[in-house]
Amino acid sequence: MKCDPDAALELLPVALAALEGLDDWGHDPIYGILSEKAAELEIKNGRIMWPVRVALTARPVTPGGAIEIAEILGKEETLKRIKSAISQLEAANG
Repeated sequence: MKCDPDAALELLPVALAALEGLDDWGHDPIYGILSEKAAELEIKNGRIMWPVRVALTARPVTPGGAIEIAEILGKEETLKRIKSAISQLEAANG
């Protein structure tokens, strides 16, 4: 599943806000909150997970998925990288 920059710019702030509110930083809570947001937006999970994974790794293909990478990086680094990706997308959009 791929995501264009416009969709990423729409979905990354949603993911960021959801993840900022998590107190329990583990696989199940991260997956749960992102899946919940996907359901609210009536999109498949991959539509929100893919831009998160790319924001975290700067790569479209990785051995692990968004959830595993976020768990390994930790909350602070995950949020930092998502904010950076949003800033970069905003700058590219002018």
